[in-house]
Amino acid sequence: MSDDGNSEKTFPFTKEKWPLLDEETLKEERIVQDEGGVYVSRFVVNEPTHKEFEAGYEESEVDLRVVFELIDGNWYVTDCYTAWYSFDLPIADLKETISQVQEENKAFEEVHP
Repeated sequence: MSDDGNSEKTFPFTKEKWPLLDEETLKEERIVQDEGGVYVSRFVVNEPTHKEFEAGYEESEVDLRVVFELIDGNWYVTDCYTAWYSFDLPIADLKETISQVQEENKAFEEVHP
């Protein structure tokens, strides 16, 4: 939910903006809606070198899950799930998808060394 408590909260989690996740975006909160739904966002794992953040409505499945790992003094997103996108990947597309992700990761590392 957004700050007004009435509209959905958006996460700046795009290929161009995902390094901009900050403590405001990943704020732990519990918001009770007028309709009765409860939106919860929290770190389900909060260890010194490993963190897992989840957000979604209490009665349903998680809408967002982001996993962070501290590697060589820098935090990296090592896994992300969002219910807004399909997570099904046909096996025939696996090699091409791996190659594409590797290329995107390399390009990202060049922009954000």
